[in-house]
Amino acid sequence: MYFCRTVKVSSKSFRIGSALELKTDAELIKEFIKNKSNNTARILVEKYRKFVFSIAFRYTNCADDAEDIAQDVFIKVFDNLEKFEFKSSLKTWLYRITVNTCLNAKAKKSINNTLQRDNEIELDNIGGNSNNPEKEYLKKEFQEKFEKALQQLPKRQREVFSMRYFDDMKYEEISEILGLTVGGLKANYYHAVKKLVEIFKQP
Repeated sequence: MYFCRTVKVSSKSFRIGSALELKTDAELIKEFIKNKSNNTARILVEKYRKFVFSIAFRYTNCADDAEDIAQDVFIKVFDNLEKFEFKSSLKTWLYRITVNTCLNAKAKKSINNTLQRDNEIELDNIGGNSNNPEKEYLKKEFQEKFEKALQQLPKRQREVFSMRYFDDMKYEEISEILGLTVGGLKANYYHAVKKLVEIFKQP
C-alpha cells in the first residue's frame, strides 16, 4: 500500500526535497513502476495536485468534494500507471481521469451528469466559501460577474476557454482531449474572449 492510499491529497502545497524533482514525467513514471516509490508518487502528486484540484472544484464547486475527488483520481492513477502507454501527455491522461471521476461522483449523488449541468456554478456557495481557491486571485464582485459572463458563452467556447484559462493547457493537449484541430480551438478561444469583453463592456 503506497503513498496515495494513505495520505490525503490537499489543495495546500508541501515541499519535497529530492533529485527526482528534476526528472521528466516519463522518467518519474518509470521510476514509480519499477520501485513503487513513495517519494516518486509524492513528486507527481505535488506537480499535478493544483491541476486536478482546479478541475474537480469547477465540477463540484466545493473544496472538500474537490479534495476527495483528487484523492480518488491519484489512487486511480497509481493503480493504473503501469498501463500508461505514453501516447499522450500525463497531463492529458490526468484530465480525462479527473473529468470521468467528477462525472461519476455527480451520478452517485443523483445529480444531472451532463456537461452543461456539471458546469453550472452556484454563486451563493462561491461567495460564502472562505476556502475557495478562485477567490484568492479574483475579487468577489469581479468573480461573480466573470462566472455569469462565462455561463453566457456557447458550450464549446466555454469548455475551450476553461481548459486554457483555468487549467493552463496547451492547444495540442486540448486537441487530444476534444478531438478538434488546433486552429478550431484557437478560433473558439478567440470568440470566447471577444464575447467576454463585450459582456464586460455592458453596464
